[in-house]
Amino acid sequence: MLEIIKGKCRSASIWMALLATVALSPALAQTASYIAVDNIEEDFVNLNLPPVRPMMLWGGLELYAVNVHDSTVSRYTTASSLPMSTFRTPWGPVSVAGWVDPFGGASSEKLLVACRGSYVLAFLDRITGRTIDILELPAEPGDLLVDQTSNQAYITCSAQDLVVEVDLVGVAITRQWTIPSKHPLFMSFDQNNDIVVAPMLSGNNSATERAAGTFIPLDSGPRGILDLA
Repeated sequence: MLEIIKGKCRSASIWMALLATVALSPALAQTASYIAVDNIEEDFVNLNLPPVRPMMLWGGLELYAVNVHDSTVSRYTTASSLPMSTFRTPWGPVSVAGWVDPFGGASSEKLLVACRGSYVLAFLDRITGRTIDILELPAEPGDLLVDQTSNQAYITCSAQDLVVEVDLVGVAITRQWTIPSKHPLFMSFDQNNDIVVAPMLSGNNSATERAAGTFIPLDSGPRGILDLA
């Protein structure tokens, strides 16, 4: 056998001999303890979790930012470029928002963290970082909007083409809407307090029926799809 490497012919038997030498070397041989620690022979699938709404200002002076891969949220102030505090979250936080719980007492100021890796919405004490509550969500939560007046949050769940409404006081999903496009992610409130949803996939993957607007009036379902230039 011959193997061509950078234009040169070399006998494949040489490479086989080298591989055999490495395999038999006691210094490089795997041990049971190494396999147990490294877990190299087990199946593992990781997700690429992009930040969606990763930063939030509180009072104009404090910034909260998620670290997706470290599963933390950090608090910054104008006093330093280093975090003043860092809080643990469930796996894969991608969005953070603030909410003042009218019934929360001393812990009324809360951070809401949508975690795309673990399919949950986490409620954290804004000052201490203590996890107050966790709500299970449909697959792959992404963007997060909060209506402070109604004490409700709206979250896109991309893998199931949904937007869900969450009662923040009751810590429960109260309504959900199926989006007529694939992989909804980003959202915004419009001037009428309707929700505008931008899907990541459209075109051939979207519904063919066209209507005025892409808005979700909160008293009904989606009105239709707006083509973007």
